[in-house]
Amino acid sequence: MVSPRSEAQYTKAELLAEAHAAGFSVSDRLITDWVSLGLLDKATRRGRGRGRGLTATWPAQQRELLLAVLSKRQETPHIAPLCNIPVFVWLWWGDAYIPTRQVRRALNTWIGKNERGRSWRAAHEAATAVADQFAHSDAPASARAAFVRTIAETIVGRPFDPDLILRQLRDVFDPHQENRSIGPPALNFRPEHFVLIVRDRLAAISGLREERVDEEIFHWARREYRVSRRDYEKIVLSIAHDPEAVDTFFRKTPGGVAVPDITLDDVANNACRDLLTMIGLYLVEVAPNT
Repeated sequence: MVSPRSEAQYTKAELLAEAHAAGFSVSDRLITDWVSLGLLDKATRRGRGRGRGLTATWPAQQRELLLAVLSKRQETPHIAPLCNIPVFVWLWWGDAYIPTRQVRRALNTWIGKNERGRSWRAAHEAATAVADQFAHSDAPASARAAFVRTIAETIVGRPFDPDLILRQLRDVFDPHQENRSIGPPALNFRPEHFVLIVRDRLAAISGLREERVDEEIFHWARREYRVSRRDYEKIVLSIAHDPEAVDTFFRKTPGGVAVPDITLDDVANNACRDLLTMIGLYLVEVAPNT
């Protein structure tokens, strides 16, 4: 991204010209739409002086953002993954690059796009993936099917029932009731952790919709996110020495190789999800009466 000290300003026509020069096909309407979605910030309007009207411009950081999002759009036709880009930049470089108001719009867009048009088939596939990730090899088929169904129903709108989900996940995660956990002591993953993460994300969605998430909460979430990423990177090596943890938590390359999600692309692609989790953590644990 361009340094926040850059004073260059671009009109919409100049943004379009920059995009065309970089080889992208961009319309005037796309700029307007992307502002509404949070993929770009709103233009700053300034008077031209002596009754000559207003001019609307974007700073150099937004020009760089536009080009980055256009580049990412070549990989996916969907809006939701593109929302990760402004959120990722803001998480690591702050308001000097991306204003919080834009991050709020991008995060709300990401939530809406992920919720809209969810079919039962897609929900069932997502729930099956969760079961595949956490289920013990000895988990009874009936317990696994019940858990998948509950998660799928929750995805398509069933009220979140933490007690039911925890009970069903325990049935598939620890069928022998051996107090099973996954990973080294620094991780020590248990079913309770999954339920708490889901709880926090749902709380964040409700808070955002009800406009209870102010700028201070966003900034707290950013600080905690950065601490959590640093903490995670410190324990990656210990996770890598635990075959079960590697199989459960590391992503697989097309060739089947397990790798930790610590590359720049990995971190960027999960930016909205991770910010949502931190906002929910604040609303539930830090200030539950917010």
